[in-house]
Amino acid sequence: MVFHQPHNSRGNYNYNGVIYKSTNWQPHFHKNFEVVYCIEGSVECSVNGRSAVLYKNDFALFLSNEIHSMTPIGETVYWVGVFSEDHVNSFAKAVSGKTGNSFVFKCSETTERLICENLVNINGRADKYIMKACFYALCSEYLKSVTLIDKTQKSDLLMRSITEYISANFKEDISLKSMADRIGYNYHYLSKAFKRIFEMSFPTFLNAYRADHAIGLLTETDMDVAEIAFESGFQSVRSFNEFFKKYTKMTPNEFRKK
Repeated sequence: MVFHQPHNSRGNYNYNGVIYKSTNWQPHFHKNFEVVYCIEGSVECSVNGRSAVLYKNDFALFLSNEIHSMTPIGETVYWVGVFSEDHVNSFAKAVSGKTGNSFVFKCSETTERLICENLVNINGRADKYIMKACFYALCSEYLKSVTLIDKTQKSDLLMRSITEYISANFKEDISLKSMADRIGYNYHYLSKAFKRIFEMSFPTFLNAYRADHAIGLLTETDMDVAEIAFESGFQSVRSFNEFFKKYTKMTPNEFRKK
């Protein structure tokens, strides 16, 4: 099953960085760029069906909306930083509609030290200009190591159309049929392709997207549960509560208290 992370699809200079110890990440995707730095051990990374192993001091970069996963091999420590494209506008334009022939690379000692001192080994956030310098340095090292190629696979183009449509319309009462009409695909073809790409049905994916949006509102606002339900695109408080509990194993109120 493939999951979308809307909290990592926001702009406005969004950034989060976390060090993980032997943590497994199932296939997921989001709009923002994601960099992985292996600190100790090794971790297997997969991007759109391609796999490679990161060893100590290796980096990996996942571009916008690429399905990726991380599987630690034994005892592993690795850092993950997710940053929105407005940090690196020039790079974002250069890689738009493209992917790399590889996603693993090494940085120079100077760049690696810059990243470790200002992103990996600090609590909180660095100065925004320092962060921008770090991200551009990373992107520069990435471009030195890979060859950019056009995303010509139909699945890549289709996934981008699907995610953009859902991102713009998840608050509305949409369906697979309405999406097929809007993005210009045959309904039956889109239904089969959707299950193949995301390994779940359209209603499940849509409600999971809505639930992730609701999680953000539950943790970041004081809105009541009914407001959050409708603001997240659910058609009733009952349907919101039922799916949210199935999705998180907690009711919305339990989640907020925890």
